[in-house]
Amino acid sequence: MKDILELFTIQSNAENEKSMRSYICKRINNMRLPYSVDAHGNIIVHKGTGPRPFVVCHIDTVHDFCKAFEIRIQPNKRGTFLYGWDTANIRQRGCGGDDKAGIYACFNALKKLVNVSAVFFSREEVGCIGSKNISLDIFNDATMILQADRKGAADFINYSNGVDLYGDEFRRVAVPVASLYGYKEARGLCTDAGELCSRGVGVACVNLSAGYYNAHTDSEVQSVEELETACALIVDLCRTIGGQVHTYKPAPVFLPSFGRRDSWDWDWDWPPYEREALQPSAIACALCCGVVSINAQVPNVCAACYDEHVKFGSFTHLEFLRLCQEL
Repeated sequence: MKDILELFTIQSNAENEKSMRSYICKRINNMRLPYSVDAHGNIIVHKGTGPRPFVVCHIDTVHDFCKAFEIRIQPNKRGTFLYGWDTANIRQRGCGGDDKAGIYACFNALKKLVNVSAVFFSREEVGCIGSKNISLDIFNDATMILQADRKGAADFINYSNGVDLYGDEFRRVAVPVASLYGYKEARGLCTDAGELCSRGVGVACVNLSAGYYNAHTDSEVQSVEELETACALIVDLCRTIGGQVHTYKPAPVFLPSFGRRDSWDWDWDWPPYEREALQPSAIACALCCGVVSINAQVPNVCAACYDEHVKFGSFTHLEFLRLCQEL
């Protein structure tokens, strides 16, 4: 619990990752592992040699800094939860589980595994900047790429950033392991693992639930037990199937908001949420960086995020609209 509280107390967002980056580098130094920081602020750590699994996360959160921030513990019938608190203004603040949970999972893997690499990506929350610009040569020895950057406790994400993240070969060996921890396959929206896969990193990628809830809001909370379960699953996957290279490249998909092509090609296959009336001037979703339809319920949010938070979530349309106007 001490390590989790220490990590979650550190504030970080896309505009200021300095404190979190210093914390990460200090911990890596304490583990006496070699690391490097590239021109885009990504921190790369290698432990061991030869083919090995990669565990990745992102350094930033979406939350603004506050002068008197602390993490508080709230036990309940579901377990132990963490939440952020602004002691100066006496109000709850987002704890930053998205993606401090992923940072914790990376360090857990580095601690428990003999042969593993970890990448701490910069500025995921503003368009996957770190993973979009990192050299794919970093992953030449990767057997697979795992990330814990998903809400809830049971999602094993097989689709993100407009592409399938892995194929039948990886599904056959990975999903049975995930099911032992209560995880089931699901579709996601956008994160670094999806960005790498869509760029053609060449191996199976997956994103999985890390136990946080109400991400990107002041009511965000983090389940400690569910985070530990995610960490255990990652370690188990690395030990059982991480020694084999799981080669995979997705079918090409054109997503205009990600800027992967210089010209429009309407013959490319669109993911389900993006087969809408789109124009070349389509903007990126403020929450997931996906494509916003010209018919969107909220001008700066895609249909997938709207459904997640309103149709299937806890927000009313007006509450969600007001929240998104502040983004």
